[in-house]
Order: sequence, then structure tokens, then C-alpha cells
Amino acid sequence: MFTSPTYTPEELGAQVDGDGNVIEVARVERARPALEKPAEVVDAHPFDAAPPVDLDEIAEPVEAEQPELGVAPITGAQLKALHTVGSRLGFTNAQRDDFRAFVGSLVGRTLESSKDLTKAEASALLDRSPDEWLGALDAWNVERDVARDAASSSEEQVALL
Repeated sequence: MFTSPTYTPEELGAQVDGDGNVIEVARVERARPALEKPAEVVDAHPFDAAPPVDLDEIAEPVEAEQPELGVAPITGAQLKALHTVGSRLGFTNAQRDDFRAFVGSLVGRTLESSKDLTKAEASALLDRSPDEWLGALDAWNVERDVARDAASSSEEQVALL
């Protein structure tokens, strides 16, 4: 049953009585590895090599970063729901700039990020029906196509000169 060699207690150095019961087991002392000496403590701070930081610059955020007082930002749940709407409208991750421009056109301002929306704006957007979303998307696409056609015809006219 076992494929490895089997040793008797005597072969392992144990003392046995006449019936083969182990009386005393020989204790084998093994050499223990020497403990390493602790590293020397160097009197240096890990941040000494870094250049000094202007704390005033960090403490005062730029005006554009400060939210308006009393205006609640979009919530995480609203942000997730808004991105779900974008996916259902056919916007992919590669088209997130287009979706942000589309949403910006609906709220009447340019958005640097979806997180720039307020809670009230997000609520108004999410209260729209699927038909309202589709109608707004169609109108936005027509508006973009008209602007694109106007730009390309202007370029063609300049090329003719």
C-alpha cells in the first residue's frame, strides 16, 4: 500500500520494550539558523530627498474646482443611472465625450465631466422618459450633422479660393 520505505522505532533511535512499545524517543537537536543582526538605524527621514511642497498652493483649490455653495453635486447612484441611459442610447466607452456633449446640450452648458452635473440637473435628466431621450438624441444628431456639413462646405469654399 505504501510505496515509501517504512522504518521501525529502533531504526529511528527510539528505545522499545519487549512488546515493541516505545519507551523513550531520542531527541534530535538540529542546528538553528543564526538570527540576522538587525539593520543599523540610519538617522534619515524618507521624505528628506523630496522637494519641499508649497502647502498654501495645496490648501486653496482653484476657483473652477470650488462647487457653488448650496448646490448639491450629482450622487453616485445618479451618475451610474445616467451612464446606463447613455449605454442604452448606444453610446460606448469610446464615445463618452460625445455622451458628455449630448448631456451638456440638454442642461445648457459645457461639461468637463459627468460629475460636473448637479443633483437637481441629474434628477431632471433621469426623470425623462425613454421617448424623450430618443427625441433629444435625434435632435442633437441632426444639429451636429448640420454643423458638420456647414463646416465641410466652408472648407470646400476655402479650398476653391
